[in-house]
Amino acid sequence: MAGVSIGLVWDDDNWVTLTDICGVEDFCGDMDFKIASTTEGITAIQMDTKATGLTDEIVEKALQQAYEANKVIVEKMLNCAGLEKPRDKVSVHAPKIAQISISPEKVGLVIGASGRTVRKIQNDTGTLVEIDETGKVTISGPTEEAVEAAKKAILQIVSDVELGKIYTGKVVGLRSFGVLVEVVPGREGMCHISELSDGYIRNAADYVKVGDEIPVKVIGFDDFERPRLSRRLALKELGQEETWATPTRKESSPRRDRPRHHRKDDNRRL
Repeated sequence: MAGVSIGLVWDDDNWVTLTDICGVEDFCGDMDFKIASTTEGITAIQMDTKATGLTDEIVEKALQQAYEANKVIVEKMLNCAGLEKPRDKVSVHAPKIAQISISPEKVGLVIGASGRTVRKIQNDTGTLVEIDETGKVTISGPTEEAVEAAKKAILQIVSDVELGKIYTGKVVGLRSFGVLVEVVPGREGMCHISELSDGYIRNAADYVKVGDEIPVKVIGFDDFERPRLSRRLALKELGQEETWATPTRKESSPRRDRPRHHRKDDNRRL
């Protein structure tokens, strides 16, 4: 694409159009008609004029004159070394940008509480993520790999967590009653201690720590739509053996009645 400015000098019935005018011609002339075009045709125009009006003939002449001049400029540009044809891809040193659209209802999921989720994506991938209220997401980063990683993380967040599906989740918290697992970025669920293993587990911290990845199956959702998870069912469905050395669950021992000692009346204290 090239651009050129067409000028005009007009005196009563005589006029002439000038190609690629300079400052004096612009100051003393009657028009500054900027025209951009490719070899296929005109793409943009902008005009400043001192005349009260222009004839169709002048406008037509200016457009044709600019188009012919721009074709020469484009030809000269393409004859330069390395510009014979457009590059197949941009330079590896050029910043990369990608845009995706998500449901406006899920913008909050991507941003997270106080921006925690989107900041984590940016820190993990080295990218800049901008989201507007319509769901338009713009991702920019130093490499294509970084941009794709951020894009993948965002798409995982907005994808629905499916009931019955098995995920490889990251342990993000330990509780006395179970393990908090991030099944997809920004979506966390609880794996109750009874669902960690078929064996008996008294303390989850003896077998897993924050940052570990474990397979979990989505077995339901709580009242806040947070997934309920099961590691033991995931292992069974995947056909994997239990690697945690847990003792087997034991049936509770039957309660034994404590012997009753009857007090004799003469032993009672008065």
